[in-house]
Amino acid sequence: MSRAGDYSVAKPSRIKLKPTPDEIATTLYRAEQARQARFAERISSANSAGPSSSPPQPPHSTSGRRPGIPEPNLGRRWKTDSSSAHFDALADDVRIPARFYDSAKHRGRYTTAYTTAIDSAEDFLFGPSSVPERARTQRAEDVVQLYGGPVPAMGNRTVNEYLGWIRHGMDQLRKREEDRVRQDRARQKEWEEQEAERMREKQRAKDEKAQRAHESKERKRRAAEAEEYERASKRRREEPGVNVKVEGGDNKGERERYLSRWKAFNGAGEGGADIVEVELAFADIPWPVYGSRRVGSAESLSEERIEAFLLDLATESCPTAESMRSAKRKVQMEAIRQLHPDRFHGRVLPRVKESDKAKVKEGVEHCIRIVNGLLTGR
Repeated sequence: MSRAGDYSVAKPSRIKLKPTPDEIATTLYRAEQARQARFAERISSANSAGPSSSPPQPPHSTSGRRPGIPEPNLGRRWKTDSSSAHFDALADDVRIPARFYDSAKHRGRYTTAYTTAIDSAEDFLFGPSSVPERARTQRAEDVVQLYGGPVPAMGNRTVNEYLGWIRHGMDQLRKREEDRVRQDRARQKEWEEQEAERMREKQRAKDEKAQRAHESKERKRRAAEAEEYERASKRRREEPGVNVKVEGGDNKGERERYLSRWKAFNGAGEGGADIVEVELAFADIPWPVYGSRRVGSAESLSEERIEAFLLDLATESCPTAESMRSAKRKVQMEAIRQLHPDRFHGRVLPRVKESDKAKVKEGVEHCIRIVNGLLTGR
């Protein structure tokens, strides 16, 4: 015979145990850490958005009433609420369940004279709090952490006292962190300014060095041009010249004949029509050297002879040593223009004797290479 019916299984109890002080402290502490994290995130977003970002706007009314029409009994309800309620700024954004107050010797949402009297009576009857004095006076910023970490004990503090205590500590930690970041940024900015100033000084020194080198180079160039101008002037004064002396010749006359012959070749001077009718020989070409009528081949057109001839041409048209450089360049460019193959082969080469055309082409190319080298400084 079964006796299973004599036993009944007990149903699970619905009794809710009151939270312990440690559970209350954990809930409040983690909630405050979350609030601090949200606050830091808002500050970071505002800083990254810049000054152009608009501040958060208050939420719109959800009462459904048109603006400007007050709700019924609004003044009476406001007066009643303001006289009976006590606003606690420290509890903002952190909701404290009502059961926490019962476990922490609170009889309501806020501390009143009645609950304070009960707390004092309990202290009188049962002695002071078992929490050491060191724990009562311990600074919250030395115990709390902004992220994670152990939960500080609630001790004999009320819910509002504990919440205010940990919030004050976290605010102090956040201010310390902000001060540290501000100091780091100031130091970084100071270092960047010093580095920028150092780079400017370095660049200034580099520019000054380059300027001095340029000035030294210019002085040497002007001195060389003055010396060259003096040599050319002396050579002109001692016509027919030194090192380029032509037996029975006149250097000045040679230069004048060179210029007039090229004008005739280009059809701008006297005798241009006669040149068209006459077949030209190698010696008839106005080469940029002294004694060009005695030149028989390209080998006779040496760089020294061409350079001396063009230098005398430039000196003759140059009143001062300062303008010597531009005068030399102008004379060299004109010689290149006259002897350029495209121009020379089209205007002058067809008039040359068939037997001398190869030598003339070789002489023109030889002169062009030398004058180009003089122009580029090679």
